[in-house]
Amino acid sequence: MNGLSPTKDITSFLPSNYEAIVLSDEASIEEALDLVFRAKRKHVQQGEKRKLVQNIQTTCAGNDVGALRAMEEEGWKSLDIPLICKVYLRHCITQAQNLTKQQIYECHFNNGLEFDWQGNADKITNLLSLGFSRNEALEAIMVTGNKSLELVRFK
Repeated sequence: MNGLSPTKDITSFLPSNYEAIVLSDEASIEEALDLVFRAKRKHVQQGEKRKLVQNIQTTCAGNDVGALRAMEEEGWKSLDIPLICKVYLRHCITQAQNLTKQQIYECHFNNGLEFDWQGNADKITNLLSLGFSRNEALEAIMVTGNKSLELVRFK
């Protein structure tokens, strides 16, 4: 990329309260797309929007955000919608405001997949002994891809 943070670039276009917007698993795919279109300040014709919704429903085999959240990586890759729409949609449905810090890090850095925190308890303890806070330690493990040498250099 051009040296810009992908997260910063994406979130700079989202509404200022985007992190407070939580889509339930029961929310419709159309509702999620509406958030994406509002974030991009883009007006989409009803027919075009219907086609996007149908493409998404076919790929994720469901009609709601829960089906999107359950979709595997291959499903996201094969999703037949414009790339920028796909990136915003994925970010929008994986955001997590009412989750623990660990779950938020999993959403932001591990595509919402569960991470083996217990298997990394020793690394977390080592970082805590170096003076890092628990949240800093958790974030360092996720940001560095769990690479031990990079953990100390993170903060």
